[in-house]
Amino acid sequence: MTSSGPDTGLNTAYSAAVLKSWRRAGLIGGLLIALYAVLYILLNLEAYSLLIGSLLLFAALTGVTYDTWRIDWSGIRGEAAAS
Repeated sequence: MTSSGPDTGLNTAYSAAVLKSWRRAGLIGGLLIALYAVLYILLNLEAYSLLIGSLLLFAALTGVTYDTWRIDWSGIRGEAAAS
């Protein structure tokens, strides 16, 4: 867990340079810290890791499905072919 701090800091600084915004980079850094925390908890709960991992994967898939619910994928393909 000791390498997660410098890694998060480096990725946050790189994100700030690319995005040209420390506020957005802070959001990415917070997401990375949350990801490392979830992974750390998952590794410590050996007996329930499969259950928790499956529930987190289901939640992530549900979120992606909800976010892309109203995208007209055929319209996007038609616009790319017309260009």
